[in-house]
Amino acid sequence: MPGLKLLFSTAFLTAFVLPLTSAATRSFTVQAYESPQPDTPLLNYYLNAQGGRLFLTKNAPNPKPTLSVDRGGTANLSNGNQIFLDTANGKLGYATSASAFPPGAVTVDFLHLGSGTTPSLPTSSGVPGQPGGIFAWIGSDNRYWFACPSDAGKYDLFKSMTNTVPNLSGCAAIDLAAENV
Repeated sequence: MPGLKLLFSTAFLTAFVLPLTSAATRSFTVQAYESPQPDTPLLNYYLNAQGGRLFLTKNAPNPKPTLSVDRGGTANLSNGNQIFLDTANGKLGYATSASAFPPGAVTVDFLHLGSGTTPSLPTSSGVPGQPGGIFAWIGSDNRYWFACPSDAGKYDLFKSMTNTVPNLSGCAAIDLAAENV
């Protein structure tokens, strides 16, 4: 039709295009990569999984937790435990055989984007990095995870959700780089 224009919004791309191009079942490990805040001390901190918590630590655990995301946006650890966001506080966690999901937990809309085998992304300065990927959740207003100090060098991971804005005092906004395994 003459004069008809097709407009692509970020919401359209996020809701329809990105899930179709995301990896279905590739396994990957995660570490903190980039932050919009200068001098963030969490770069290259590693994801750790313990007792239903997913958190960052300076030293890589051995073995590193391995994640996967299916086409429906469900994220799992390699042992089958399902990852969720707690809607009460935006905290990232996982259900174990001994624990249930918190009321209202969100278990979908996770993404693993990218196809590289190194945890490197283009930087905010525009300098391209090596091919890599990110672990993301599309239900947030921005792409960043918030790493907040918790105990003994551990940083819990949060997302700012529509109905939940966690106390982000002392937290760092970061990307979570995905390294294929």
